[in-house]
Amino acid sequence: MYEPSPKRERHLLQLHWRALAHWRPESWNLQLAIRVHGVAIGLQNMWAADFATVRTVETGSWITRPRQGHGYGTEARAAVLELAFAHLGAVEAHTSYVDGNTASQRVSRKLGYVGNGRRANAEDGTRVIEHRMLLDAVTWANHRMPGITVDGASECLELFGLRADEPHS
Repeated sequence: MYEPSPKRERHLLQLHWRALAHWRPESWNLQLAIRVHGVAIGLQNMWAADFATVRTVETGSWITRPRQGHGYGTEARAAVLELAFAHLGAVEAHTSYVDGNTASQRVSRKLGYVGNGRRANAEDGTRVIEHRMLLDAVTWANHRMPGITVDGASECLELFGLRADEPHS
């Protein structure tokens, strides 16, 4: 599943560069580092297609095993949800987790996501069940984490397919 170092790190950089190279207002993938005391411990991303029209984002994250269970994943997800709902005007967010990833499921439920179906995927020649989850803006507002702030979003609205002169939240 994970390649050994340094191939793993190279693959991660390539994914990030690909996301930046293919960014368009109609289809974007925001890749963010999760850092603690200056050390990268994981990734949080948020992506969308036709966001200006559908106002829907998807989120995903990954945190190194030693740093799991300390609330960093919850805080990172809460931060991108703050960006999505409060600054970009999203109306819903989707995420998913695979069977057995109870930590991801707990983070999603803590932030207000509810089950929204499932599907089977092939991963390394094995059948894996992916559980889909949904969070709408009203539910997010009731589960919003205190202390999360986003700076500079208004200067970047065009990159997300939005105009600065229209309401976003």
